[in-house]
Amino acid sequence: MLKQGDGGDHYPFSKVLSKWDYVGADVVGMSVTYSRFGVGQGFRVAAGFATIGQAALGKNLPAANASWGYFGHAFKFTTLPSSGYYLAHAVYDIASSGGMKLCTLIGADGTLNVAYITVSNFSTTVTILATSAAGLVAAGTWYYVESGFKINATVGGCIVKLNGAQVGDAAYLSYTGNTVRSSGSNFHADSSTQQFTHVRIGGSTFSNTHFCDIDDWYYCDDVSDGVSPPTNTFLGPVRLGLLQMIGDGDLDTLTPVGVADTWDAVNDAAAPDDLTTYVYGSAPATESNWEMEDMSLQAATVFGLLMNARVAQDDAAAHTYNTRVKNPGGSAATVATRSSPAGATFVNQQDVIAINPDTGARYTPQEVNDLLPGLRIAS
Repeated sequence: MLKQGDGGDHYPFSKVLSKWDYVGADVVGMSVTYSRFGVGQGFRVAAGFATIGQAALGKNLPAANASWGYFGHAFKFTTLPSSGYYLAHAVYDIASSGGMKLCTLIGADGTLNVAYITVSNFSTTVTILATSAAGLVAAGTWYYVESGFKINATVGGCIVKLNGAQVGDAAYLSYTGNTVRSSGSNFHADSSTQQFTHVRIGGSTFSNTHFCDIDDWYYCDDVSDGVSPPTNTFLGPVRLGLLQMIGDGDLDTLTPVGVADTWDAVNDAAAPDDLTTYVYGSAPATESNWEMEDMSLQAATVFGLLMNARVAQDDAAAHTYNTRVKNPGGSAATVATRSSPAGATFVNQQDVIAINPDTGARYTPQEVNDLLPGLRIAS
């Protein structure tokens, strides 16, 4: 199922650690200039500040993955590096102090690679397990790279591909066998656990100064929700779009602060402003929902809705809340109840809603346009 995603569109670089769990020194900023389609924002990564083992961005996964996991993001080199590797994806087992398990790399010669990496004293040794033909990547062009991992001593595997390539294509590379690393120094201590809990993207061992732009990242596990198109495998070159709130919906019992309307308090079009404008509530069943912008891609396949809530709590009671989307005249889709974070510091929490409760299918673009997303105090 689709578990996480980020297009970098709804927060400034100053808030990046509220969305990602690790940011390397080689991430130089976020801008529309670095974005894939000229809207929203993308990340820019520079060579020369970190080893490939440190990477640019890191994300803790919602739960330990002991089976297949699938990751994707878009990237573009401003200039083609002369040597070295770009890190597409690397999986770690942070929870058990395990190290980097396996990674997928893009070589300066335009190859796709499956590899182990040893990092020691800020130098990097790359052990290639499988490689593709050269010349698959050029400068100045956006590509979408996807990686699939399974960490297992006997039936492990790794797949890396560009732009939705299929088996037999030059831009599709697979490796099968033992993917449990037994020795070597890592960014974290090594471990034999056959799972991963963390992913990193965007590091570099390239020798010359260059920039790489990153956008539209996703993660899926291999659990099926029984709905087509499936989200327990590679999604292909997806696009993540930000839809802002533009008006009040048909429920409005939360209280706005700093502005007159609740939709204006949660819009945060420029950046999250935390205690300047926000909505609040404490009584169970207090709820507001809102009208939002229409999707720009009306022929798109909608794999899921990524519901982003920035939440804080300023009293001693134990509160819970739901993110919800309501079909006008129909049912509300509610994700699992979340506990409010303790303390008055805002944190970002993301939930995924992938099935329309009134149809049992994926949302269509028109159904998304009609939705009323909202927040509800559960307890």
